[in-house]
Amino acid sequence: MTVKDLVKQLDRPKIVKGPADPNIRMNGFLEASRIYAEKFVELDKGYHDLLEAKNAQLAQVTELTKELDVAISNLHPSFRKSFAEVTLQKDGQYFSLVKAEDGFTYLGGYVSDAGLDRDGDRMSTRALESMKTAINGGMALFMNHDHGPLDTLGAFVPGSARIDGKGLYAEARLEDPESNPNVKSLLSKLEAGVPLGLSVGGDMAGSKTVKEADEEGNPRTVREISDVKLYEVSVVGLPSNPRARITGVR
Repeated sequence: MTVKDLVKQLDRPKIVKGPADPNIRMNGFLEASRIYAEKFVELDKGYHDLLEAKNAQLAQVTELTKELDVAISNLHPSFRKSFAEVTLQKDGQYFSLVKAEDGFTYLGGYVSDAGLDRDGDRMSTRALESMKTAINGGMALFMNHDHGPLDTLGAFVPGSARIDGKGLYAEARLEDPESNPNVKSLLSKLEAGVPLGLSVGGDMAGSKTVKEADEEGNPRTVREISDVKLYEVSVVGLPSNPRARITGVR
């Protein structure tokens, strides 16, 4: 008997033939109440069992989503790596900040190289080529990986990126320091000899682990970044690769 049937039975008018016994009527009411209570408990338990099953499914979906996010991150991990120590010092002398004939100031230097950085990573030739192509296609120079419209310092000159014996060189045309206070501050720091760095940001499109020996013959593990998708280059305060230096500002 379902609860619905029981309710109908309880609501149905009773026709009593013969003498009505109050005890019989009370016993019937008590039995009906007992059945109703049992059905209620059964339905309540079924509801809680269903709720627990749904919560378990939701927890399983959440865990699978986390595992999927980790798997995607491992396939195309984002990275920000600092290269190219930016300094104006050469042979103990500081370069002068002189505007070019077109009125702009240009900052030239090495964005990356194939040497081992402080993180134990090394860029492959293919990775350097990919970054060169991206820069030559047109790319802004940002401040400290902040990507708002007010965080730009200038833009890399298309075609200026090239790979030589030292690494990946590129040249950026800076914005007017009178209009952009970040550029004014940057030039002031460079003039004072403050060591700054260039940092690249993007996705790794592949990497592998290489076992090799260091300069003293001790074994070490190096991650070789085989390819990258470069999205931006920023000026930062703490570079990872101290080898490359600015060749000049004009």
